Amino acid sequence: MKRIYWVEPDGFDKKPNKSPWLEMSEVLIDMNFDVVIVTGYALEKYATPGRRVNMKYFSSLNLPLLFRYSLLLKIFIWLFVKARRDDIIILNPSGMMLAPMLWLRGCRNIHLDVRTLLGASTSLKERLDYFLSWQFPLRYLHGYVRSYSFITERLKAAVSEEFGIDFKDYVLWQSGVNSRKFKSHKIVHAKAPSRCVMLYHGSITRNRGLDAIIEAIAILPSSKRSMLEFVIIGGGSELHNLKMLVDEKQLSDIVTFKGLKPYDEMPDEISNAQIGIYALPDRLEWNVSSPIKIFEYMACAKPIILTPIPAHKDVLASEKFIVWTDGEDAKAIAVAIEDALDNLDTLTEAASVGPALVRERFDWKVQGKKLGEYLARIYA
Repeated sequence: MKRIYWVEPDGFDKKPNKSPWLEMSEVLIDMNFDVVIVTGYALEKYATPGRRVNMKYFSSLNLPLLFRYSLLLKIFIWLFVKARRDDIIILNPSGMMLAPMLWLRGCRNIHLDVRTLLGASTSLKERLDYFLSWQFPLRYLHGYVRSYSFITERLKAAVSEEFGIDFKDYVLWQSGVNSRKFKSHKIVHAKAPSRCVMLYHGSITRNRGLDAIIEAIAILPSSKRSMLEFVIIGGGSELHNLKMLVDEKQLSDIVTFKGLKPYDEMPDEISNAQIGIYALPDRLEWNVSSPIKIFEYMACAKPIILTPIPAHKDVLASEKFIVWTDGEDAKAIAVAIEDALDNLDTLTEAASVGPALVRERFDWKVQGKKLGEYLARIYA
């Protein structure tokens, strides 16, 4: 049995989306890999009851930048003792600082997995993080890597163009959904919901279009606005600013913030909603991604309001349960919300095909098989 050490140098308990590590590990275990997720925690170790994956947690200095690099040092010391020469070590770009040290240790089965495109920002901290977690490792340390995986072909092409790397042998595995966990089921209410619940769940950070959704709700006709409840699940750096915008627009009776929710509770939260919404703007970092939350709505047979960015269009085209906005501004989003409210029954009926679509193309079993077969071939 081949062992995989999957390194995630972050506070795993704070990650809004843990499913790629947890779900992919289960599939890899089914394919006769022994998987250990090696990671950190900010507040407490995230429990994984009922899962077969081994979790190895480390505490770290709770300070900007220092958290990751003190965590990486602890991880390296542990791997130096535990890892064998034939073990596979999966790193992301922010963990690539380990690669030269692992190479000298004799652990050379290093796999680089790239899930997102990191862009430079304005603050000194963000610029430094961009250099240490993106530019330096991909420009100077990729020679220590034996195998690669990317979330989309668009992301692979963007990395190749930025750093001049010719990726001849790699595998693509997209985001996915556990269609046995995420499925449509009825929620028993004390009383029937009086409004249409429109749901967003995920990170609350800049450039995700959440402010535009709030602005859109504010300009809806009052007759439409009274029909709507917008539920936001998640946390992030823009949460405070978004709450201030809701107060400014006097929408506290329409918009509900539920905070972070455990991954295992999300099927119930989605089942409790009538429609999902993602208004991501047309930016490179979103266009190279794979829309995991959309797959979760599809698995639960829910219609979705989406902006027509390439990442959305790459996986969905003419499906009748999608309401496409005519842009990413508040006015375009408001028109789409009105359209969805006016045609909710038809959209909900059309969304019944969603579960079959995700089972065939986007289930974690499909994605995990791609990665597992690739690793088995490279490290036979």
